[in-house]
Amino acid sequence: MKIRFAPTRLSVSLLAAAVLAATVASFAGAGLDAVAQASAAVASALLIVASADLIWSRAAWKRSEVRLVRRLPSAFAIGVRRPVHLQLVTGGTHAWRCEIFDHCDPSLRFEGLPARCELFAGKLTDVTYEVTPTR
Repeated sequence: MKIRFAPTRLSVSLLAAAVLAATVASFAGAGLDAVAQASAAVASALLIVASADLIWSRAAWKRSEVRLVRRLPSAFAIGVRRPVHLQLVTGGTHAWRCEIFDHCDPSLRFEGLPARCELFAGKLTDVTYEVTPTR
């Protein structure tokens, strides 16, 4: 599975606070060189922390060995809603918050995707969504 990099609210808030602090310092009369050096130092620190977090998260995700098992209904009748059950088994030692989007054939209408769930280490997680065949 691919992990995408998405900034958290905390990282966006820290970046906004740094920008605000640099702006206030500039308007308060601080030298441009001092503001630029402080901004570069803060930006570098945030980049280092974000990179370390990304590397740690990727390694933890690989160790978690998440497996997905899909249980389909025995038959799909046109126009009849049927549940599809997903079971996720997680190893490792960390809990994960996930958003699951199972592939659905274009001839199916589906409800309940993407499904949000929390995966706990060493536990089985059930996710259910419904499909309706249209042709």
